[in-house]
Amino acid sequence: MRTLAAWIGARQVGAFAEEHEAEGTRYTFDYAPAAAEGDLVSLTMVPTEATRRFQMRTFPPPFDMILPEGERRQRIESARKILPTDAFSLLSYVGGNPVNRVKFLPPGQSPTADVPQLPAPAEIASCRNGLEMFQRLIADLDLRQGIAGVQPKVLGQTHILKASSGRYPFLAANEYACAEVFSAAGLEVPEAQLSADGQLLMVRRFDILADGSLLGFEEAAALMGETAESKYRRDYGSMIDAMARFSPPAVEDEIRARLIKAVVLNCLIGNGDAHLKNFGVLYSTPMDVRLTPFYDSVSTLPYLPDDVPALALSYDHYSKAWWPREELERFARDHGRLRDPVIAELFESACEAVVQGTRVLKKMGSAIPGFADLATHMTHIWNERVGSFRKAPGGGRPSGATRRRRPASRA
Repeated sequence: MRTLAAWIGARQVGAFAEEHEAEGTRYTFDYAPAAAEGDLVSLTMVPTEATRRFQMRTFPPPFDMILPEGERRQRIESARKILPTDAFSLLSYVGGNPVNRVKFLPPGQSPTADVPQLPAPAEIASCRNGLEMFQRLIADLDLRQGIAGVQPKVLGQTHILKASSGRYPFLAANEYACAEVFSAAGLEVPEAQLSADGQLLMVRRFDILADGSLLGFEEAAALMGETAESKYRRDYGSMIDAMARFSPPAVEDEIRARLIKAVVLNCLIGNGDAHLKNFGVLYSTPMDVRLTPFYDSVSTLPYLPDDVPALALSYDHYSKAWWPREELERFARDHGRLRDPVIAELFESACEAVVQGTRVLKKMGSAIPGFADLATHMTHIWNERVGSFRKAPGGGRPSGATRRRRPASRA
């Protein structure tokens, strides 16, 4: 049997174990006797007087969500000789430095892991050789970082540094422009700094409060029992219902409305990678749950012209073709519980935010060497989609047949 101790701050709140039995692998998590009400390791694992042990036959989604993906995972597996399927070994390696307040450490170790020192935001803002700077950081990087996602990134004490790649040029600038759209639409986004060459994006961590204390963080995937391998399953309607279920009643309607607007915005900007790991909640206790700022939104259509949405719209409208406005309006009624006047206002606000985003793209295209072509392409796509949404409801149909297969690799 292998075990890891779970820590929140300086408190050991429980133990996670993996045991191989004749029936297969069993995972257990036991809360410590002294664990307090707020010492949750997951909103899906709330202890009671009668239940302080949780047992599973598969690796728990709330712990899977911090495991690295893509190139970072391959580097760790290669360097540490970890089998690709050995999630427990990977958690034991990266669990001391995650994007979350819960840390997992081998027995006997205390939570004092060093966190890489990142350049200051001002240095990023003036950087004109971002990829070279990022490669230097990666060369000296301790791989013990519990941060998910395929995009190259480095986890720091207060920020996350993301980089573009050869396959997806100017991805950092793309994400920055998309965040500006979400912000213009009235949705919260993380504070971010783009490098002068558009290749790096420094994002402030949203799981850290001003006093340095950490909040619990849970992705929609974990709330729904899904993992990185199944992040493209399910549908947005089920996702919104699940996130609302874990929210206090006083904020449920607000959370539904904000998520509806995010789905509409992702459709307008052509984001085909808004999967279950790109939405989340922050919490201190089960009665103090809020949405995270909206993160990792990018316009994928400029890179993948045939891309489709990451998730189906709803169980009743299980389509992965881009949806017409009338379907999204019906979706807003059913899962946002919104009335028609509110829906009309939401759509106009979203469209206007994307129009403002095209102005941002124009400025960025002039200021960032080499970005003008992509900025122009993104502007064309956004204007076209806004135009179709501003037509009378029911005037458009999604192009192409329903498709459920995903591209082999994602941004």
